[in-house]
Amino acid sequence: MLKKIFFLGFVYFSIFVFGQQKFDPQILVLPVSEKIYDKNFGKDISKLNQDIRNNNRAGELFTEGDNPENIRIYQKSLNDFVKQLDFFNTVSVGSSGFLFYRFYEHFPNVLIKLSTEKSNGSLENLKSISEKETTQYVLNFPLVKIYKEKGKTFADVKVQLYDNSKKSIVLEQIYKGGLYNPGFEFSCDGKSLNCCINNALSQALDDIIKEVAMNNVTLKNNREIAYNRNVFLKDNYLNKDFNADFLKNIIAEKDENIDLKDIYQLITNEDKTKFVGFFLKQGISQDFMSLQKNNKDKNVKILTDTDIKDPNYFKENHSNYAYIVEGVKYNGNWFYRKSNVTYFNSKNYDEAKLYFLNNLQTLNFFKENSTEFNSDFWETNLFSKVEDLKKDKDWDNYGESIWKEDDLNNRDYICLYEIVADKLRDDKTKSNESFEKDRLENFYKPYYETLLKNKSISKYSEHSLIFPIERNKSINPVLFTENKNTLTIHYFVESNGTLYEWNYFPSKTIKDKLDFGETVVNDMEKLTDWNFSVDNLNDENFWNNYVFKKSGDVYLYLKKIK
Repeated sequence: MLKKIFFLGFVYFSIFVFGQQKFDPQILVLPVSEKIYDKNFGKDISKLNQDIRNNNRAGELFTEGDNPENIRIYQKSLNDFVKQLDFFNTVSVGSSGFLFYRFYEHFPNVLIKLSTEKSNGSLENLKSISEKETTQYVLNFPLVKIYKEKGKTFADVKVQLYDNSKKSIVLEQIYKGGLYNPGFEFSCDGKSLNCCINNALSQALDDIIKEVAMNNVTLKNNREIAYNRNVFLKDNYLNKDFNADFLKNIIAEKDENIDLKDIYQLITNEDKTKFVGFFLKQGISQDFMSLQKNNKDKNVKILTDTDIKDPNYFKENHSNYAYIVEGVKYNGNWFYRKSNVTYFNSKNYDEAKLYFLNNLQTLNFFKENSTEFNSDFWETNLFSKVEDLKKDKDWDNYGESIWKEDDLNNRDYICLYEIVADKLRDDKTKSNESFEKDRLENFYKPYYETLLKNKSISKYSEHSLIFPIERNKSINPVLFTENKNTLTIHYFVESNGTLYEWNYFPSKTIKDKLDFGETVVNDMEKLTDWNFSVDNLNDENFWNNYVFKKSGDVYLYLKKIK
């Protein structure tokens, strides 16, 4: 639990100040007050504590850096807390991490702050801590107990949740967890005491989340807005007339992934250069395992009526198959894509249609806190454009280390709609694959096979081709196994039907085949911004000065293969 949930806590957390709107909700997490365990667990707990101490000796867990104030405050509280960290107090750290992970989607400014102050569990004491730390909620763990019952190992975790806005303890309960792996966020080694804690917390944290969510003003407002928007969509869009023939000239009949008979609503912009269509098919009745084997769609969402811990979760049938198709007209041509593929159940067809139409609420269809249409809908979310990553405010922090390859691959598509860019990328990928297959089969491999036949080499392993978007030249790194099993890297170039050996980098010997790709990348990065994650090498300076450079009529770095 420490490794899994503790990490989540660091990645996302922020902190709240009670009574202010800057942070919401606000939860202060306290350490475990009383720790009880049967003596036969002494060795196991001592080992777990030693492992924690060894990890802490590696140095301070997190540094403040340039993070926002709320994260810096959380990091400081976390660093202070881990100084007293032991097996029992991973309950507090793990809980703080999981709560943020679950709240963050709706509350980007959620406060999760750890405190080293213990509570005696009384109402007066919790109230005092809440007001001193200026947080609305205090999450307290008065007791954690590890014990045997009928030969099986269990953990009891007593939980208190104090709400200062109500001046009361709104949740107080003991949660019992057994020694088995609950999976998913609480996954653990089924032989470890951590599993007992995880199983208890998986129950407790669900109750805590429900308590906070049901009484949160922001969520209450969001539920009211969602209800009003649902009514608006039902009254104004669900059964609104639309031109069913509009898509017939856009979506090809041979497109097996889209069935025009299943469209039940179509929305277009004013000049009819953009559209979003809602599709629904009923009566498919597939369970989770069947859907998992279905390769028809990517990024499928499966909504169930059962809890994932329910034994019937994977057997539940899903009777509705729905998806969105969005499209834009660009340079006189239509580009479209299928998205938001969802399997779910409903009482009837009308309910299913309205339920799926409500996806518009998450796609920037409405102005903030309103049922009024948002004109930005046609430029965001489904219709977003490819951004220039170099203009991102965080480019200096992440550009070279994380975004560099994405930026190189995006250069040709910046400011295009993603729908258009996706199709152009797909077309380019197919053309690249066809070009690579043709060149390898018709130019490179025949030469390598000749070397094999002449016993100049005993084996070869060619890497992917390196070539520009014009596809008028290419480089093929190849690994030859020569006499006495010596592994050497060579580079060959094909241009206008002629094959050359590229000797800018002399052939080099490596010890292991696994070093092949890395060595090639290291060589190329000395000359240009490229690695195998980049689609094409479009650097003319590289091709002109390091590959095809001449002295008079003679190539300096190319030797023609006879």
